[in-house]
Amino acid sequence: MSFVYIMADFMIKAILGIDHKTVQNYLNILHESGLAMLLKKNKSGGGVLKHTEKIYLDNPDIYAAVNDDTGFSSQRGTIREIFFIRMIQNAGHKIHYSDIGDFEVNGNFFEIGGKNKGKKQIKDHLDQAFLVKDDILFSSRYEIPLYLFGFLY
Repeated sequence: MSFVYIMADFMIKAILGIDHKTVQNYLNILHESGLAMLLKKNKSGGGVLKHTEKIYLDNPDIYAAVNDDTGFSSQRGTIREIFFIRMIQNAGHKIHYSDIGDFEVNGNFFEIGGKNKGKKQIKDHLDQAFLVKDDILFSSRYEIPLYLFGFLY
């Protein structure tokens, strides 16, 4: 398990013993300083008062450096997700955490994984969902190579 893997703010509250408002303030400072990305679910109505769902370090190099310094190993899946998030955000799109796939962008769902990743999580939403796979060169109907998102930068 990596040190800076995805943590919900309620876990941070429990670990540090501080209230939710203080945790959100600290997370906002990390976000505004460019050290962390905070992702939320795409909610409306009562969900407008959103809590951070996932926290990622801003880029794979920071993630690897923190893990190396703390003695944890970097998770390849987390590195893939950080790369995907940064490329989508750099292209000017809003990205949200999703239960259908890993992420939602403009009403489309994306499940990030390696070349053997299956459609299990997106099978009920194939009309608006895609697998983003590392270690593949060519696209198919539901699969997009991860490296292609680098061209969005």
